[in-house]
Amino acid sequence: MTRSTYRFSSLAVILLFAGSTVVAQTSNTATRNNEQELTKAMRTYVPPPYERPWSKIKESDIRVWNRVWRDIDVNEKENKVFSSDAANINSGLVNVLLEGFFSGKIKAYDPSVSNFTKEFTRDELIKLITPGKGVVGFDPTQVTGYSVKEDWLLLNEGKMVVRIVGLAVLRPVTGTDGKLASQPLFMVYYPDIRNFLAEHKPMDSKKNWDEIFESREFKSKIVNTKEMPLFRTPVKH
Repeated sequence: MTRSTYRFSSLAVILLFAGSTVVAQTSNTATRNNEQELTKAMRTYVPPPYERPWSKIKESDIRVWNRVWRDIDVNEKENKVFSSDAANINSGLVNVLLEGFFSGKIKAYDPSVSNFTKEFTRDELIKLITPGKGVVGFDPTQVTGYSVKEDWLLLNEGKMVVRIVGLAVLRPVTGTDGKLASQPLFMVYYPDIRNFLAEHKPMDSKKNWDEIFESREFKSKIVNTKEMPLFRTPVKH
């Protein structure tokens, strides 16, 4: 499957919007409010100043809202720019993100806590990536991929808009069955790091990281989808 397949593939649209009647249900008011605030900030965020700002979207303009999680495998040929090369240890997206975090330019969040509400401190992240050794000992070549959390918004006018919400770095872990699996290491809130990503380009690439994500130049696999409630609809507790 080519990179362009992930722009607006008919298969993905069918998957996302089959049975698209919105039923606003939630079991927790706090969770609903957190989700509402998160998506509100994401939808109206316009980085200052930026060549490719996101247009503002009112919730009343949205017909269907689906959240999608997809994984980018760095071992795929089409995703070569995402991987860290053993010959150049500073290559790869994870190094850019860690540079941003340790320089204080971006924040890293605990992926096990929803809605980006638990920030990692510097010491917490150092302990997480290299227990007892510090950041120098981190091996970015062990990163297996990236999890992309995004919103697919079908507007009343029939236009489809895709907004990336977050990116998580995936690393290999050994499960209880002895098999390798991928586990999120840390997550970043994409709207807040667009300007930072725009300042960095992968090796041998004419596009910066934000342009790569916004133009969907990666191969990925959808691992989960969820129909989200539109909060203008009465919520059933």
